[in-house]
Order: sequence, then structure tokens, then C-alpha cells
Amino acid sequence: MGGDWTTKPEITFERNLPIFLRLSVTAGALFFLGWQIGEVFTPPDVHSTSNSASVIVVAFCVLLIFASAFVSDVRWTIRPNEIQIDRKRGIGPWRVELVTRDDITEITILREGTEFGPRVWLLLHRLSGPSIESPSVPDGAQAEEVRAEIAKRLLLIASIKQI
Repeated sequence: MGGDWTTKPEITFERNLPIFLRLSVTAGALFFLGWQIGEVFTPPDVHSTSNSASVIVVAFCVLLIFASAFVSDVRWTIRPNEIQIDRKRGIGPWRVELVTRDDITEITILREGTEFGPRVWLLLHRLSGPSIESPSVPDGAQAEEVRAEIAKRLLLIASIKQI
């Protein structure tokens, strides 16, 4: 969300893992996986690691491959009267969901402290279906602005909570 987004016809913000980073992590994990699988099936000697260490490295590499393949990307596009939510898992196709103002009952701002600093995001409570989490917003003040802008664009007079 760069620039003066309050005057734009739509607001877009997203959370994604670039394909280059995804492929780099997968390639590195596959390299170490191949190397350590060879170590698992050879008897240990002075120059090799123990089989238990190789099994741990293999398990870690498999977890890295699955994590890079299944972490999801999310993009929210907020327009007058609707929010378009695009989701993509790994390198698969985008799934699109439209949320209209009639479906939103409440907008909650959630805050959580992490080791990298505070994490702030919005939670849309819906009439039909589960609540939807937004991508993280950089800070609390911007979360307030985004919440107010969503309410303005969707013409909501919904209750708004902070947690």
C-alpha cells in the first residue's frame, strides 16, 4: 500500500513469498536431501556424520520443501461494496473470493507481539462462513486507517473492535 491510497479507486495489500525465494529454498533443500539420503544408507566411518544426524537433516529438508510448496500468498483488493481476496498455495493457481458488505458483520483489529516486532492485522467477521484474516499491516495506526477505509468503501455501520 504505497502512496496516498485513500484517493485511489481500490486499495491492494498482500502477503506473498516470491517465486525465486520459493524455488531457491526448495533447490537447497533438495540438494541437502540428496546428500544426506546417501549418508543414511552408508555405514558411518570417520569422515561421515552419524545416521541419526542424517535422519534429522532429511526430516528438516522435507519440512522446508513442504513449507515452501504450501505456504499461501494472499492479496486483498478493497473496492466500493466488495473485497476481492485472492489466495494461492505454492505455485498453484489463484483462488478468488468476493466478500460483499452484506456478508460482513464486524471488523476487528488484532495485535500480537512477535520476536520480529508487533504484528497487526484485521479480522472480518462474516454472516456466512468463517472469519477472514487480512495480511499483516505494518503498524497499528495504519491498521486503524485501513479499517476506517474498508468501512467507508463498504458503507458499513458495523461494530468495530480492537483486541
